[in-house]
Order: sequence, then structure tokens, then C-alpha cells
Amino acid sequence: MSKKTLRYGLVFVSTLLCFVLGGAAVAGAASWASVAAGTDNTVAIKTDGTLWAWGWRCGAGRSYAPARIGTATNWKSVSLTDGHAVLLKTDGSLWAWGNNAYGQLGDGTTTSRSAPVRIGTATDWKSVAAGFDFTLATKADGTLWAWGDNFCGQLGDGTTTNRRVPTRIGAATDWKTITAGAAYSLAIKTDGTLWAWGSNTYGQLGDGTTTDRYAPKQVGTATDWKTAAASYTTLAIKNDGSLWAWGYNCCGQIGDGSTTERHTPVHIGAATDWQSVSVSFDCSLAVKTDKTLWAWGYNCYGEFGNGTSSSAFFSPKPARSGKTTNWKTVVAGYNYALGIKTDASLWAWGSSPVGGLGIGTTNFRPSPTLISDVATPQLVSAVNAPTGVKFSWRKVSGASGYYVYRKTGTGSWAKVATVASGSSVSYTDTKAASGATYLYTARAYKSSPSALSDYDSLGKKVVYVATPKLASLTNSKSGPVLKWKKVSGASGYIVYRKKGSGGWAKLATLKSGASISYTDKKAAKGTTYAYTVRAYKSSTANLSSYNTTGLKIKVKK
Repeated sequence: MSKKTLRYGLVFVSTLLCFVLGGAAVAGAASWASVAAGTDNTVAIKTDGTLWAWGWRCGAGRSYAPARIGTATNWKSVSLTDGHAVLLKTDGSLWAWGNNAYGQLGDGTTTSRSAPVRIGTATDWKSVAAGFDFTLATKADGTLWAWGDNFCGQLGDGTTTNRRVPTRIGAATDWKTITAGAAYSLAIKTDGTLWAWGSNTYGQLGDGTTTDRYAPKQVGTATDWKTAAASYTTLAIKNDGSLWAWGYNCCGQIGDGSTTERHTPVHIGAATDWQSVSVSFDCSLAVKTDKTLWAWGYNCYGEFGNGTSSSAFFSPKPARSGKTTNWKTVVAGYNYALGIKTDASLWAWGSSPVGGLGIGTTNFRPSPTLISDVATPQLVSAVNAPTGVKFSWRKVSGASGYYVYRKTGTGSWAKVATVASGSSVSYTDTKAASGATYLYTARAYKSSPSALSDYDSLGKKVVYVATPKLASLTNSKSGPVLKWKKVSGASGYIVYRKKGSGGWAKLATLKSGASISYTDKKAAKGTTYAYTVRAYKSSTANLSSYNTTGLKIKVKK
């Protein structure tokens, strides 16, 4: 690898996808307009114009579920990379926040910002694209602008000088779309020509060389380019719906059936129904016009969204992911991905240890999981209680209540209760069958507006053993005799005794589930004792609860 390559490491860029959505929303889901993903950073805009972020949130503080940024309701589009985000409002103003070490925010400083700040006073910005430590933008008059890190000439101004404010690139006024990669840039003009500049270590500029370019250079002679995506690999779609790719190909992310680096655009397959594409460091995702989801490249963390993952698995050719036919668009993050469906619901899959999925937990998800406004309850425990299984979770801020689910073995989750209080943090399942092994989980919900959280699919496990019902305690010639009702499914019982206000001490372990009595032959005459008993199944690790008061008796033997 070259010095330039090493500097940028494994970072990639997932650029802006902004669109209009229709259809009825999924029950419990918010209505999302656009989403952008980076390295454990996700930023999205709802159809009401509000701005939301999760994961590292570009320095605004970690969040495992969507958290609103500010109070504005006129956000239009967003583009995001590893450490900074750039945004446009409906009034054409430009905003940015996050890391600013190279001036990539464009405010004239190298001071990082923990909330969006306005960049300049112009109100004619049309589109933005965040690259790794640099930013591209176009204005309504078709001019191209860039700022931030320029180590590889990715700004396109003919130099390698960093810029801290938006700087106009060339004199052209016919720029239509822009895309920012790890250290290079792509743009399409209104005449359909494709242009590229910046780092070219892997041939990602598509000009047949590995020479860096400090100013825009046309890629081939084609005049029918429609859209493009970039990281270290470039994907592009032409007007006829055909898919093309070039650049880095370590894991088959180009999609031509090989892992060979390509320095010029290569036609991928024969399909002519590709609608949109996104690419990360080693994985490519796309949506076709029939709204199906496709993936290729590396799938170590479940990035394909097809329910599988393997450190040794890669697909060097596009393969359909799942059976759903209502995907609107998809974006690739670092080891994870997000997609918006035609009903405006937002879904996430893959792995993000700091909450980039936005599902309220850091759990790995190999299949698309719905993102909700309501955080996923963090499960605490499922334990045997006097009247059943007591299942507990942590309170979810803003929740109106919770749905509790239960399952046995490999069965399906079944709702067992609705807890109609957002402040509740536990539920006791009084209908659990003694001797059965259960898993419990919970979802939080909001009544207004209606929303439902995701759930912890692993759940909390418990072997339920019912609390023995104490029947009697009587004196006999041998000592006090404690009797109880047989517990279904029990393998045995543990008998306890105490004096006065002291603690319970274990007297005996009975290794038969059929036992229903115990005689304390070591009780001291004239002493008053209390007795109780717990049942267990298989091992004493699976213990029932117990009657905390017990039965009392004065020994007369």
C-alpha cells in the first residue's frame, strides 16, 4: 500500500441518498425521508423535516437509538462520513458538524463542532457530499465547490492545499451530481459525462491508470451516466439501467466474479434494471427497479441482510438478498447497512458496536430490523418469584408502556402481557408452567404518535420452578415435621430453618421431586423455629422462590 492509502486506512464514505416516499407507514415505525451512514455514525431526516442521529453522532454524544438534533423542521438532505456531516435546509443554506481537523466543515476554522453550524450566508446550495475529511457541494447555478483535506488532490482545484472555506472548482456551470469517496471525488455533468479526481491507488478514478489527479478528468467518453457511489471502489449506473464498477476489489465488491482490481469501468452482468447503489470498504449493495435488494462482496458482519454472516464468505457477483420487494433505497455503512422501504419505514442490519444500527442495542443483526423512535428495552433478568416468573427490564424514556413476550425452546415469541405504564420495569408471569424453560423479552411502545420499539431477540432465560406451598408444620417424637405440596416438574427440594430474626440456613437437600415432607431431627427442644422450602429442577442452580415468612413452631420433643 502507498503512504496515501495507509493514511486513510479502512475508512469509507457512504454518501447522501435523498428521496420522496409514499405509501402507508409500517405500524410502529417513523416516516423517514433520507438516511446516511458512516463508521458507526448514522444521520437521517424524517418526512417532517426533523433531523436525527445515532451511533457516535459526529461528536454529539453516543446514542443507541434515533435522537433528535435541534428543533429545526426544514432539513432537506444530509451526507455523512466517518467524522463529519454536511446538510442542506430547504432554504438553500449549508450546515455542518463534527470533526474539523482539516477544515472540512467549511467555517474557516479547524474547530470541531458538536452541533450543526451554518456555513456562510449563501442560500443557493443544491447538493452536498461528505468525503473522508473533505466536502463537495454544488450550487443552483451548476458550479462546483470543495473544501477540507486535499492530500491527494480530491478537492479538484489543481493543488494539494487544504481549504477551510468553500472554494470554487473550475469555471464549469454544468455539474449535476457529486459523490465523495475515501480520498477521491466523482461528478456527473448535465451532458451525462462522468468526471473523477483525487486518489487513484486502486484505479478507482477509472481512467486506466493508478495516477492521482488534482483536477477533474473525464472518465471515458460515455455520455449516459446516471448516478455513482464511491469508497475505494466505484459503482455507477447508466441511463439504460446497466451497472458498472471499477477500483478496489479485495472481496469481490466490484461484482464481476473476481477479486481482480479494475482500472476502467467494467460492465457488471446483463441486467438493465438497477435503480440505486451504495458501497462500503468491502461490500456493495443495490436496489433494482422491482424494489428488490441485492448484495455482493464481503459478508462477515451480516452486511448482506439475508440472515447469514461468515468471515470466510463473500459473493463476487450480485445476489438477491431476501424476498422483500418494497425497498426504496439502501446505504452501506462500515460493517452495517440501512434501507428505507416504500412505506417510509427505516431498517438496519449488520454490526455496529456503538449503536450505528439505531435499534436501541449493539446486538448483531444479520437480517433487516425495524428502527423505531422508541429505544429497545434493556433486559435485566428473569427469575423465579413467589407467584410466577418475574421478568425485569430498564425503563425506556418516553415510553407509554411495554409488551412482554415469552417463548419456549426454538418456538416463536408470543405476547403474554401489555404493561400499560411507561414507568413499569417488571412483569410477573403467573401463568408459567412449573418445570418449563422460558425466554422472555419486551418491546416498548408510545401511544402518541404511535411507535413500537425493537426487542432483544436473545431474551432472558429462566427454568421456572413454582414456589412450594407450605401445608403444615407439626411436632413429632423425632422433631418438627414440615410438609408442602408437590411442585410439578421439580427434581428435588431444599429445606431451610431460622431462629427469631436471623437469616435462613439450609438444613437439607432432598433429591426427589416426589418428596413432600422433612423431619428436623436436630431441632433443640424448647426453641422456636421457622421453616420454609424451595424446589429445584435438574440442579440447585434452577431454584424456585420461597415463602419468606415460613411456618413457625416451638419444639416439644
